[in-house]
Amino acid sequence: EDTRAGLHFLNIASPVLDPAGNVSSVAVLALDITERKRAEWALASQEALYRTLFELSPDGILLEDTNGNILDANQALCRSFGYSRGELVGRNVRSLVPPEGQGEVEAHLAKLRAGQKLEHELWNLRKNGERCLMRLNEKPLALPDGRQGILAVARDITQSKRGELIRAVFLSLGTKLSVVRTPVEAAKAVYASADQLWQWDAASLHVYS
Repeated sequence: EDTRAGLHFLNIASPVLDPAGNVSSVAVLALDITERKRAEWALASQEALYRTLFELSPDGILLEDTNGNILDANQALCRSFGYSRGELVGRNVRSLVPPEGQGEVEAHLAKLRAGQKLEHELWNLRKNGERCLMRLNEKPLALPDGRQGILAVARDITQSKRGELIRAVFLSLGTKLSVVRTPVEAAKAVYASADQLWQWDAASLHVYS
């Protein structure tokens, strides 16, 4: 292969034999492969750019097949869930969702296999067992091998949702306390607001003078 002035040629040499069977000359066929090389370079550059964007995205990005098997994940997603990339690749997304959310996962996968795009929120599980609320944008995507896959962009909104809940609860509590008439009513309002924040399994309320 020769490269001259940005041009690429593929040279194919073949010996030419005389009637006695001796090599009398060499025939050279030069194929201009400049456009093919430029296309290959452009594709490689594009793939490198996409990979850079994939890794630098502040949101988690997940590539999976239509059955939910994880094919790739960027560093943001790994940080959100507490797994390394090696631990996530090959795992099924169902393992990242608590038992009560499994039905939602099946419904979402069915819609994605049917070609629908989805935007929704779903509770997930980190590696350490903590729950996190993820806002997901998912769409069907053709994989390099021709199979159908799924691209998911995930944003951890656990803290922002918690902040919204705290503001709403205290606003509601302030309204309730402004109209109560007895200490018992005030205590019950505080108790109910606290239960919204912590969702106690059980609690007791003691009111003293």
